[in-house]
Amino acid sequence: MGSEQLSIGQNIAALRRRQGVTQEQLASAVGVSASAVSKWESSQSCPDIALLAPLARFFGVSVDLLLSYAEHLSPTEVLALEERCAAVFEGEFSAGLAACRAALREYPRDSYLAFRLAGLLLGKAVLAEGEEETQALLDLQRQLLDLAVQSDDPQVRQGAQTLLISHYVAAGRPEKAEELLSAIPVPDVDPRLLLVSLYRMQGRTDEAEKLAQRLLYDQLSGAVTGLSGLAHSALGRGDAAFAARCCEAMDTLCSCFGLPANTRHSALLTRLRLTSEAGDPEALLAAAQQLAESYRAILSGAAAPDSPFFDRLEWKISTFTPKERQGQAVFLRTLLTGTAFEPLKDDPRYTALLAQIDAAD
Repeated sequence: MGSEQLSIGQNIAALRRRQGVTQEQLASAVGVSASAVSKWESSQSCPDIALLAPLARFFGVSVDLLLSYAEHLSPTEVLALEERCAAVFEGEFSAGLAACRAALREYPRDSYLAFRLAGLLLGKAVLAEGEEETQALLDLQRQLLDLAVQSDDPQVRQGAQTLLISHYVAAGRPEKAEELLSAIPVPDVDPRLLLVSLYRMQGRTDEAEKLAQRLLYDQLSGAVTGLSGLAHSALGRGDAAFAARCCEAMDTLCSCFGLPANTRHSALLTRLRLTSEAGDPEALLAAAQQLAESYRAILSGAAAPDSPFFDRLEWKISTFTPKERQGQAVFLRTLLTGTAFEPLKDDPRYTALLAQIDAAD
């Protein structure tokens, strides 16, 4: 008995059971007897070649998948499929969504694939045009995350929960995001603090230094996030003076430790709001120029810090496709053309800044 015959019989049985279909229902759909289906699944015979396409259509898979069914891809295969889906987005947004749906349809139980595709959609949200495309992306992302959070891998499961929180925020459901956040246990002591000392005791100085740098970066990032939150709260109650102190503290941290562009970005967005409400055109222009420069640094891949505090860390440098760059440029221009910028509309420095953004677009 050939391995191909054994494989296709097992594949048909697995696909049928996965979809909750009886042998009789499958037989009726493709025009054979229930006993014929039974023989396929027990590897006593295999379907005629003319039935491969109807069987694949019935199960919603490709013929290739029908012949070599696997519920899970290897990590390398997942990343390759993610990359192919990402490339499709460059042509047309709807085609990119369709590619992700097709991948999920072929591997409906692969939680790691679902996690990677959900993360891909988070990055592609800037390409959505209009409410319909945005909602389609959110619906698909939710479907992917519902699968990913069931992963047996704790890292995938935790990452999926984090993405699901971001999803609820983007979907305008802060109460669900808060519910998920509240369910995440927060240890009283970060175990990594103890690991630094343990590594040093064992003479593992390189590991101790790398971990110490990671801890420092995480703490500083948290400090910037906290200060940004305090600044926005202060602006909300009309306390511009305290908001300014928060911005100054963020500036000090960023410059003193040489924090990377993506971390400085949060501080710059907060300062932009502060200056837009203060009514100082010169300060507003300076904030806009700094924010635009930060965008350029991030989009150019220059997000890794040149700092002795973090020189042992490895940084994942994000790369952006032309279409993603275009979306970011549109978003930045929207940020810098609100009513607060009316006093600058005749300033040649401001018009030159917008021209630079449009050129990048």
